[in-house]
Amino acid sequence: MHAQNNDFIASASQSLYESNADEVTREKCRTRENYMCLERKLAEQEAALSEKDNALAEKDKLIRHLQKQLAETRSTD
Repeated sequence: MHAQNNDFIASASQSLYESNADEVTREKCRTRENYMCLERKLAEQEAALSEKDNALAEKDKLIRHLQKQLAETRSTD
């Protein structure tokens, strides 16, 4: 009787271990997928910010150029 109980307990224990191991693996996969998704979003945001920085730099360059032209025009008047 004790041997049967030990086999049954061992089998149940093994089943629980395998079920939990599968859940841990699934959770690791979900966590990794979430991480990768966040990394993609961050990369997209960084690219968008970089584009905006470049556009602002171009506008600043244009403003400086126009200010220089305005100053030259005023000095010749």
